[in-house]
Amino acid sequence: MTQDLQLESRVRTDGILAVRVALPASGANTDVIVTIRPKSAEDKRIAQSTWPHGYFEKTYGSLAADPLTIPEDPAPLPFANIGRLPF
Repeated sequence: MTQDLQLESRVRTDGILAVRVALPASGANTDVIVTIRPKSAEDKRIAQSTWPHGYFEKTYGSLAADPLTIPEDPAPLPFANIGRLPF
């Protein structure tokens, strides 16, 4: 059985990348392929600004059994009558 793993890791200050993965086939011969791809600042910015992988597939229809309802006459927000701020 082929298993793909994607990990994020940091290279230690001594230049060593340590990766430990527990596998169910202890003692078995295994081929391992490692691909090193440096992260750029742009990669990090994109990863932080997007939805997690599979988010919509996991959450679509989650309120079907208990849908949200909006009342006909919603209560006013507590800060609606603050007026002019002093600054």
